[in-house]
Amino acid sequence: MSDGREPDFWDEARALIEARPIGFLATADGDQPFVRAVTPAWQGIRAFIATDPRTAKVRQIQRNPRVNLIHWGQDFRHVSLRARASLVTDPDLLDELWDAFPYDLNDYFDRGGEPANGKARYGVIGLDPFRIELWSLQSLATGKPPQVWRSR
Repeated sequence: MSDGREPDFWDEARALIEARPIGFLATADGDQPFVRAVTPAWQGIRAFIATDPRTAKVRQIQRNPRVNLIHWGQDFRHVSLRARASLVTDPDLLDELWDAFPYDLNDYFDRGGEPANGKARYGVIGLDPFRIELWSLQSLATGKPPQVWRSR
């Protein structure tokens, strides 16, 4: 679990994430990687992804909680979070997160009980980062290493 500290470069990373809110989440199932587009909510450096708890990504995370989330900027900069993922079970946190996403969850999820009207069951995956990187194509081309943060 992350120690709550934010990287020195987090303001720059957050600006990139806010400009490009759709990220790409990589999970694995055995030796097969899976990547899908996601639009997380954020609390500090923790990312949260709304999903139906019956999805393949939840099953993959339950078998292997190590994931990678990347937000790629138009200017060839990117933020990469290596994290441990888990299904959020705290009902208070689930309620708190309902309005934190950058889109209206009411359009896609049934907040409680059995899904109705073609909506998915509401669940959330929490990502606790243990490594965050910020880098650009320009820095890579000039041999400058990425900015890196690690949890203690």
